[in-house]
Amino acid sequence: MASAGLTPGLRRVGDAPKLTPVRPWSKFGVIVVGLMAALALAWVAVVWRDKFSSVPAVEKAGGMYAFGDFALGLAVFGVAALVPAGLGLHWLRPVAAFWTVAARVALGWAVLGMVGAAVWLAAPSAQGWPELLAFARVGLMPLTSLGLAVGSFFAPQPRERWILLGVAIADGLMFAVVVLVLLGRSRM
Repeated sequence: MASAGLTPGLRRVGDAPKLTPVRPWSKFGVIVVGLMAALALAWVAVVWRDKFSSVPAVEKAGGMYAFGDFALGLAVFGVAALVPAGLGLHWLRPVAAFWTVAARVALGWAVLGMVGAAVWLAAPSAQGWPELLAFARVGLMPLTSLGLAVGSFFAPQPRERWILLGVAIADGLMFAVVVLVLLGRSRM
């Protein structure tokens, strides 16, 4: 039956609208805009923190405040970037090869996390680049744990889903162990 006297472009009540697929470049653009928004949010958080920091304290310990600004910006960016990253992972869901590679990379990342945690606990102060890299790896554990958990949510196959979730839990537990050991050492 034709459109029953409706003008072109109008549909009958109950007809589903015609959906056009999102083009790959549009998807990429949405992810980039989301990451830029996360970066802007991190910048606002650092500016907001600096606005309310006392000037004498900043002058006495400028390097520590600079590292605090860096850590705050990284944390806010990392959490806010989970939204566009999740959207990108949703769009990558049908690409089986991506998830196989992601699971293998996650396993390697878990091994690096164990090595980083062991180096961190063995060397209480950074004496060279291996210790510095280990400190960076351990410092990223909370964010990578969240990112891997998001990845496990979107993984289409159970094997990859469990690998990503297992590495996310392992990263979180390793970070908790490092923090608890360091807290125990500081009380001695």
